[in-house]
Amino acid sequence: AAGGRAPHLGTFGLSRAGVRFVNLELSGRAAVVTGGTSGIGLSAVRRLLDEGMSVAFCARDKTRVDAVTQELARSAGDRVLGVVADVLDVAALHAFRAEVEARFGRVDVLVHNAGRSRMAGFDGVSDADWTEEFELKFFGLLRPTRAFLPLLRKSDAASMVYVSSLLAKQPERRLIATSAARGGALNPAKSMSF
Repeated sequence: AAGGRAPHLGTFGLSRAGVRFVNLELSGRAAVVTGGTSGIGLSAVRRLLDEGMSVAFCARDKTRVDAVTQELARSAGDRVLGVVADVLDVAALHAFRAEVEARFGRVDVLVHNAGRSRMAGFDGVSDADWTEEFELKFFGLLRPTRAFLPLLRKSDAASMVYVSSLLAKQPERRLIATSAARGGALNPAKSMSF
């Protein structure tokens, strides 16, 4: 932890229904989620908003970004920002960072979620497919990190979350390219942890 202090892990308690909860004390902080319009990414956006964070998310589909932003803004107001950006497009990521900095002034959490799975065995994966899969899994992690690292470094509690798959450690032959790319991207994700 910075300055030799132990990190604060939040407050534990019980709800009225007797369910144990943890207040992570994230209110006032800001997060960025890539691939935030569906699935795990959208769930992460919702959960971080529920914790009181301001959340910016990106995805490539403008229609989805607009719809999700409009839906979430009904309860989160200006704490949510949806931006059309591709995690492989450096210029788009820098523009995204500028919008986030202008709106929230900070980034404390970066959630790497953009991606998909390619269902095919070895014989069904061309060299172009391999290249596309590795580019998305590797540079889809590295480029957003490079874009947001200046803001993360200013945070007193910066975190990066890499959403992956069991395939990173337990390959599946019917998802060979995705398994290999996920496993390979796990190395830089662990190497960059701070």
